[in-house]
Amino acid sequence: GIAAVTSGHHAIMTPGAYCYLDSYQDAPYSQPEAIGGYLPLKKVYAYDPVPASLTAEQAKLVYGVQGNLWVEYIPTPEHVEYMIYPRMLALAEVAWSAPERKSWSDFHTRALSAVADLQKKGYHPFDLSKEIGSRPESLQPVSHLALGKKVTYNSSYSPHYPAQGNTALTDGIRGDWTYGDGSWQGFISDNRLDVTIDMEKETEIHSVGADFMQVCGPEVFMPSEVIISVSNDGKEFTELKRMEHKVVKDDKVTFTNFGWEGNAKARYIRYQASSGEFGGFLFTDEIVVK
Repeated sequence: GIAAVTSGHHAIMTPGAYCYLDSYQDAPYSQPEAIGGYLPLKKVYAYDPVPASLTAEQAKLVYGVQGNLWVEYIPTPEHVEYMIYPRMLALAEVAWSAPERKSWSDFHTRALSAVADLQKKGYHPFDLSKEIGSRPESLQPVSHLALGKKVTYNSSYSPHYPAQGNTALTDGIRGDWTYGDGSWQGFISDNRLDVTIDMEKETEIHSVGADFMQVCGPEVFMPSEVIISVSNDGKEFTELKRMEHKVVKDDKVTFTNFGWEGNAKARYIRYQASSGEFGGFLFTDEIVVK
């Protein structure tokens, strides 16, 4: 959209991160099955279709915004209503209100009232009053022994899902309910994750673990094997734990921690995870060392 406008064309803005209402609008475990993603009401409301990088003349070429709802996972009209309300109300205000006049707290109050009114009239909106919200782990940084330590990638991450790049797995930032939020790092090259963390000096280690997610629709799967090893020279590694996992396709969005607990001393920690028979992406957000 921005490229079109800067080239002199009119454009209707409709980015997936803000305008695709087929994503989950609350914690996936609490919602009907969807294609994936996580787009809560607050994020829709935060969208600004006219970025500051545009000139005044370019801004005039932005005709508006568009909401999208694909229905592969939406079998009934009632389910359609559930997915669009109240998020469609937030998108309408994005389109029709100047950014400086917007107020999330004010809108949220009005949205709660609108949902109650829709329910009274026989519609089937998402019950905003029961919203669970973000994945608890994503709400604040996690502190651990490997925080800020250098990570060497023996197998590269996907350029499409880099998160924070080479610092992503030891920066303390945990991911939300979707792999596309910029905090989950994706691996698909050779269907594996293989990294080495330099603790800078020999360190007493009692646990090493990482969360993975599974969303079968977009082919995001749990690892079939995880190996955690340690070394003092970065060359010869001693295996602490090898975990085999049977990957099963199902309709749920799930999160699982694969880790080791015990007693060890080492400078280097190697974490390896491999895909199973289904291939696809592996996603993790942080390797936590304690």
